[in-house]
Amino acid sequence: STQSTWGKRREKMAEAAAAKPNQKRPDSLKGRPEALQRPDSKNVLFKKEDKREEALPVKQKGERPDSKPQHDKQSKDKKDKDKAKAKDVKESEATLAGQELNKKDKRKLREREKSLHLDQHPAIIKLGYDYRTGRIRGGNARCIAMLHAFKDLIRDYKTPQDKILARDMLQKLNPPITYLVACRKMSASMGNAINHLKGLIHRSGEAQDEETAKREIIEGIDRFIDERIIAADEVIVSGGMSRITDGDVIMTYARSHVVEQIFFSASQAGKKFEVIIVDSKPLFEGREMLRRLFQRGIKCTYALLPSVYNVMCEVTKVMIGASTILSNGSILARAGTAVVTMTAKDHRKPVLCCCETYKFVDKVCLNSLTMNEEADPAMLASCPHEPLEASIAQPVCQSPPAPAASDAVPHEVLNLLYDLTPIDYVDMVITEVGMIPPTSVPVILREYHCTGLEDAFFGD
Repeated sequence: STQSTWGKRREKMAEAAAAKPNQKRPDSLKGRPEALQRPDSKNVLFKKEDKREEALPVKQKGERPDSKPQHDKQSKDKKDKDKAKAKDVKESEATLAGQELNKKDKRKLREREKSLHLDQHPAIIKLGYDYRTGRIRGGNARCIAMLHAFKDLIRDYKTPQDKILARDMLQKLNPPITYLVACRKMSASMGNAINHLKGLIHRSGEAQDEETAKREIIEGIDRFIDERIIAADEVIVSGGMSRITDGDVIMTYARSHVVEQIFFSASQAGKKFEVIIVDSKPLFEGREMLRRLFQRGIKCTYALLPSVYNVMCEVTKVMIGASTILSNGSILARAGTAVVTMTAKDHRKPVLCCCETYKFVDKVCLNSLTMNEEADPAMLASCPHEPLEASIAQPVCQSPPAPAASDAVPHEVLNLLYDLTPIDYVDMVITEVGMIPPTSVPVILREYHCTGLEDAFFGD
């Protein structure tokens, strides 16, 4: 019965195979029982995978086996051209957008400059013009003129309703400062004066009414000018005059107001000495000092900076001024001062620096570029070439004439106003608190900030 059953199944499978002639059976199943050879959808051995044969590309005549077909190269070249064209379109759009942005920026800049001029006090506008044209030069002159302009601004100030005088005045003080910095960069000493003014405004909040507060601020400004600048110069002049003896040959560079006053006082005291004034372009500030000393009957010698090494052998001491003295003892002064001091050090001549303490700053600078000020390059191309006799007979023009439109100055010209003199080239600093070595500058700064040396010396 078992054989007859298997026989019937074989017949049915043969009939099914005849009905489906294209069906193939795996060779690995040959010789196995029919139950395993029966196709079943649930059996993983009989699952079929539809594999489509990819059409092989037709090889072109003369084409390498590894090379791509010709139609693929043409399509790639077309894609590259489309990409390049799209890139050009994007670049042109970005250029147009940049031009429109530049126009907007220029318009905003013009509106900002116009608002700076219109919203400023007339005294601030006049001061900015004097800064810009060079009518006011020198650290003390610029600082005093700035403080007087701020006095006029404070006199005309009116506190708005629902505003506190101290807070509102400090906010109203920022635009004039920004305007003056746009006209000419402020020195570090002027920054100290502005900080003192802000301290006065901050302390004025204790006053009961507006007029009293304004009067206290103006009195504080006048006291700063009298004590920290004018009285300080008088003390420095007396100290510097004591260092001059009969027969001295003193070298100075450019023009310093306090050094000039030392020479005047020493001449009035009857001391016999000679002054060698070293000068350089483009400002030739030493010519104005030469004219003033010549009128006082002081014997003078005028030399340019390249000849300083030749005349240094006749000098007994060097006196210079300073724009700023840093906390590490370095001196920021008129460009060319470092050359004079280094030459004096090489010849073993003492170098005395005359400077007020309000020019001391708690900063360190190791090069001549960080805190420097760049002047107009056209000044180097348009230096006045008038004879020396004419400059002695009449005052020297403070600002050189503007160059012609055809005299284009190249952009590579760099006109720096100051240079940095290292501490090793200065022997003594003459201040209103005494004669100190340059290494004691941080001590003075610490005393001013911590113990109120200003009040101790000048009162409050």
